[in-house]
Amino acid sequence: MSAILDLRRITHPYYCNRTKIIRRTLIDARGLVLDIGCADGHFTKLASEHATFVIGMDTNATALKRAEPSSKIGFIMADAQWLPYHNAVFDNAICFDVIEHMQNDKQFLQEVKRVLKEGGALHLTTLNRNRLTTIIRKIIGKPRHYPHRIGGGYHIREYTKDEFGNLLTSQGFKVEGLKSFFLGITLRHGYQSVGFIHFPKFLEKYCFGLFAKARKKEAL
Repeated sequence: MSAILDLRRITHPYYCNRTKIIRRTLIDARGLVLDIGCADGHFTKLASEHATFVIGMDTNATALKRAEPSSKIGFIMADAQWLPYHNAVFDNAICFDVIEHMQNDKQFLQEVKRVLKEGGALHLTTLNRNRLTTIIRKIIGKPRHYPHRIGGGYHIREYTKDEFGNLLTSQGFKVEGLKSFFLGITLRHGYQSVGFIHFPKFLEKYCFGLFAKARKKEAL
């Protein structure tokens, strides 16, 4: 794990806020957990503090080489749009800032729903398409087009809060929690941020991040 990434996790206001939200939701992610897009396994390790066992998966072989398996953690290289598991295996799935990279977000959600047990929950974060940075780009005549290159990859699409909730509902999930977080902007290609954790409700639609907890509906 690079020193730059370690520093960003400690001092970057947006990432600090995001990590607090993720830590809170991981308390509920118990049993057998699938961490989709685990990268180096940072959140896989945090999830293992509460889960019985966590499987971290990613398509990035370089990132997976940095991951550290343990008696409660295993890793696999696989594509989340074609999950290599039987139906109804996992109690929970976690997926942080990954869905925006998926070529087919609906197929991805159908695959997650397939491998979750009835009543199993999906915990996920993504970026808000209407965040302040995007609005500023429009104002200065540099609107963001998709696919959009960001970091070492591409965002195929991004969502507003309503679009994110509607997508989950349309794919057979019951949305139990949907919130916006961090009102601010990032600087230096995402390595710094300035903004607010607390803000008036009417400004939610301009926040940087979105968090959702959605549960697979039980069969009638």
